[in-house]
Amino acid sequence: MRRGVGYLVALVLVAGAFALGFFLTQTEPGASQSAPPVRSDRPVRLIDEVRAELTSGYYRWIEPAVLERPTVEEILAGLDDPHTDLLTTAEYESLQEHTQGTYSGIGLTVGPARKGLVVTSAAAGPAAEAGIRKGDVITRIDGEPVGKLPFESALALIKGHTGTAVGLTVRRPTVRQALEFMLVRREIEVPPLSARLVATKGSKLAYIRVFSFSAGAAAQIEKATADLVEKGATGAVIDLRDNPGGLLSEAVDVASVFIDDGIVVRTDGLHEEAHEYHVTGAATQSELPLVVLVNGGSASAAEIVAGALVDHH
Repeated sequence: MRRGVGYLVALVLVAGAFALGFFLTQTEPGASQSAPPVRSDRPVRLIDEVRAELTSGYYRWIEPAVLERPTVEEILAGLDDPHTDLLTTAEYESLQEHTQGTYSGIGLTVGPARKGLVVTSAAAGPAAEAGIRKGDVITRIDGEPVGKLPFESALALIKGHTGTAVGLTVRRPTVRQALEFMLVRREIEVPPLSARLVATKGSKLAYIRVFSFSAGAAAQIEKATADLVEKGATGAVIDLRDNPGGLLSEAVDVASVFIDDGIVVRTDGLHEEAHEYHVTGAATQSELPLVVLVNGGSASAAEIVAGALVDHH
């Protein structure tokens, strides 16, 4: 994939040290490496910044031949690490939305489809109010076909400043003609969870679907669980399916709701000392039986929480 200008170079190390999660690997004893010095008499090139970031902050040793490759794409490919990437401005803004809990847009969650973008959910917002729903396929944005656009480019066309308008052409499986929508973007709140009481076989269970680990998620999960237990729940289902993660601190605090004592996750890397993240010791639901749901879309903080709950039985 070709990458142009507009990158935030400092975000090249998405995998190891940011909200998308931590990789726990062993490093080679005594390993060290250096990048070619950056000359101060000329503008810094993107590839030189990438090399410097990888050299000073990547979690494991990198073969010098990989750092010497002539393009950013080839360097990243040489890492053989699908979780390390260089984020465009649009991709970084999307990541921020997951951790901040709000964004300016129309309230849709979409995924790539052969002829456009498929709507995977429509939260409260302009799109849902206009009638767009799960399963619809967005084929044009402001008249531009999106089927052949990179996913992040198509997302960037949907997003925009609060108060601006965006036109969508939508195909619906049950409708022959394309549907046209003109929507005005506004500030959308992204709730980190939904919770309800479920009755099954004479028992009551708390069902808690966690969408992301944004700021404040742990406090909301703790409150939702306590409220449902008070209403008679004798166990809980924590649904982390398709949860892309979020803040590591929130993952630790969520695990701390259910685990009395112990380690949630341990990090280590070539350029950092090993660090252990322990639960807070203030568990309020440590005796509550749990079922945790995960799938291939559960990542980062969601994996950390699921792993910690399994490890602590």
